Amino acid sequence: MIGTSNNPDAHHTRLECPRCGHALDPIVAAARAQGASGVVCGECGLATTVAAVEAAGEWPRWLVEAPSRWIGLPFRALRTILACARPHRFWSAVPMERPLSVRGAIALAVALATLLHVAAFAKRALELPSAPTATERLEDLAWAAISPGSRFLG
Repeated sequence: MIGTSNNPDAHHTRLECPRCGHALDPIVAAARAQGASGVVCGECGLATTVAAVEAAGEWPRWLVEAPSRWIGLPFRALRTILACARPHRFWSAVPMERPLSVRGAIALAVALATLLHVAAFAKRALELPSAPTATERLEDLAWAAISPGSRFLG
């Protein structure tokens, strides 16, 4: 990720390997001097391009594993699930050399479980027989919300 200035002496951030974080500044500089577009990390052996190394710090805004604050994590988890519905878009935006974020994986699992629970509850609530009183109907809905896979009625 190079600064926005075209001045070669301008301050720039360190170029790192997308997989292991090893400094690739000298390797990228040598590749540019030779006119090559590919580089190989000296630490982990990842063969990648100069453009991929420069873009390594950029994460898609919708990705649950992107480093950011905790406050937006549930929304990014939902957006990641929606992005998974279009696998070509997902995998073209997220390279395989990205390290796994445990926090993001847990948030994604919780969001997916929540969505599945809500879908099962909605299906069960629509299948419930009509109860004679409103109280019994609420009891049936409460049981369906607690355990949507059960056929037990309150």
